[in-house]
Amino acid sequence: MTLIAILAYAVSQIKTVSYIPFKNKTSHIINMSNHKIVTLDTHYFRLRWSFPDIKIIPSIGDLTNEEVILLPWNTKESKLQYIKIKGKSFYNTKEGAIQIKTIAKKDDGYKEFLKNRIELTAGGTVVLARGVHKVIERHKDIHYPWKDTRHLFLNSDINILNFKSPLVTNFNYPKSSWVLIGKSIYAKAMAATNIHLVSIAGNHMGDAKGDGLFETIKTLNDHNIEFVGAGKTNNEAYRCKKIIKKDSSFGFLAFNNVHGSIGKPTTESPGIAWLDQMALDAIEACDKQVDNLIVMVNWGTEYTHQPRKKEREWAKKMIESGADLILGDQAHWVQIHENINNAHVSYGLGNYIFDQHWSEKTTEGIIQKFIFYNDSILAIDTIPVKLSKDGKVKEIQKSSDRYFNVLDAYNSVGQSI
Repeated sequence: MTLIAILAYAVSQIKTVSYIPFKNKTSHIINMSNHKIVTLDTHYFRLRWSFPDIKIIPSIGDLTNEEVILLPWNTKESKLQYIKIKGKSFYNTKEGAIQIKTIAKKDDGYKEFLKNRIELTAGGTVVLARGVHKVIERHKDIHYPWKDTRHLFLNSDINILNFKSPLVTNFNYPKSSWVLIGKSIYAKAMAATNIHLVSIAGNHMGDAKGDGLFETIKTLNDHNIEFVGAGKTNNEAYRCKKIIKKDSSFGFLAFNNVHGSIGKPTTESPGIAWLDQMALDAIEACDKQVDNLIVMVNWGTEYTHQPRKKEREWAKKMIESGADLILGDQAHWVQIHENINNAHVSYGLGNYIFDQHWSEKTTEGIIQKFIFYNDSILAIDTIPVKLSKDGKVKEIQKSSDRYFNVLDAYNSVGQSI
C-alpha cells in the first residue's frame, strides 16, 4: 500500500462524534462556564485534546453537583440532566453539541437523530374560566394568557395539555366561584398555540352539565384539537387516541380519580374515564396498538409536592399495563417525578394557565419537553413557568430564586403522603 493510500485510508477512518454536557439533576449549574469538566475513562482520549484540563471520574455516581460531565449525545441516565450550550439544545441543532473529530469505525448517528427525533411538549393545568376569563375579557384578547409561552409549542411535533374547564357558546358567568366554565371562542387561542391534544378527564368537566361536555367536545373537534378522557359513552371516554409522527405511533389516554361535578360514563350516558380496572384494561389494549403510550391523569391531593402512596401504586400498575409516560395534575403545585421500569412519571406539572394567585406555588408550574428517538425517551427538558399578576404566563428566569425552587420540587425524592 502506497503512502497516499495509507493516508487516504486514515482520513476515511476519521469521524465526527458528538458529546453533550450533563450535570446532576439536583445541581444548580446553568452552563459549562467556570465549572470543573469531567468524563469517564472510555471518553478521555477523545476529549482531552479539546479539553486539556478534563478529569476522569470512576462512574456517573461519582459526579458532584459542582461538576459537568461530557458524555455521548445518546447517553440515557435518569440521574443526569443535559445542559444547553449557549442556549442551544442538542436535539434542535448541532450547535447544542460538542463536535469531536476522532478515529472511529462508524458514524455515531447524531445527524440521523436530528432528522428523526420527535418532540412532545406537555403543559399542566389549563382553566380558561373564572379569573382567566376576566383577564381575557379585560384585555379583549383571547390569546393574552398564551402569548409569552406560545413559542414553546410552535415547533414541537406533538403538544398536549390537561384542560379542565368546559367551553360553551351561550355563556353566563357562574354565580359560584367553584364552577369553572369558559367561552367556546377561547379554544381558538389554544389551537393557535399549536395544541394538538388535551385531556378532558378533569373533575370540573361537568360544571356545564352533560350538554356543556358535548359542546366542549364539538368545539375541540371544530378546532382540530383531539381529546381523551371523556365522552358521550364509556367507549369514547376510554378510547385510545393515536397520533403518527415520523413513522412512530403515539397513543394517548386520560383518567381521573378526583370527585367533582361529573362521574364515570356508562354505555348510554356521558362522563369522564375513571382511574380503575377499566383504565388498566384500556392501557393494555392501547399499548398493543402503538409504539409509545402516554397517559394523563387528574389525581391526588391539592397543594403538596408529594404524591400519595395511592398515586405511586397506580403509577406502577399503569406502567405494568403498558404506559411509557405518565403525566399528572390536580395538586396545583409542581410534584416530584420518578422512573419506574424505564418509564417516566411526572406526578404533577402544576398550574399552567389558571387564576390561583393566593400563593407563590400555585402560580408556578412546569412545561416539559420529551425527546423521543427509536421509540423511547432520550431527553427531558423541564421549563419552570409562572402566572404573572397581569394574567400572562411567562418562563421563570434562571436568575430568579424561584427557578431552582421549582426544579428542586420536581427533582426531590421525598416520601409519599
